[in-house]
Amino acid sequence: SKDWYLYGFCLLRNDYRFFMLTRIMYLTLLPPTFLRRKADVPELKPTIQQERLISVRLKFSPAAAFRVYDEFTDTVEKDAQGSLYVTVDMPERTLYSYILSYGDAVEILEPDELRRSMKEKLTRMAEKYKT
Repeated sequence: SKDWYLYGFCLLRNDYRFFMLTRIMYLTLLPPTFLRRKADVPELKPTIQQERLISVRLKFSPAAAFRVYDEFTDTVEKDAQGSLYVTVDMPERTLYSYILSYGDAVEILEPDELRRSMKEKLTRMAEKYKT
């Protein structure tokens, strides 16, 4: 997906594991305490499943340009008003949180079902802040 993992040997589990880099909270570099040798590394185990991707068309305000160009590079289209448009396949699992991370600087244009679903989520969220 769009996350970085380290595939390495886990001393705790005595086996090879995937370590998600963003979850490593404390890292201490220690002096080498082992001799480098050729290891019999097993073939990567299919423990990370491919996620379902959804093709999404998004419209961004010009204020988000710095981030849009960093994250989407050559897939960005720009209109005369400076709005930015991107069509991208996104993992279903993180879709809403990613889009919401842009706040009011993004609008879902397609697919219609995702647009409706986001509107329902936002309505439920707004209800929580009525008081």
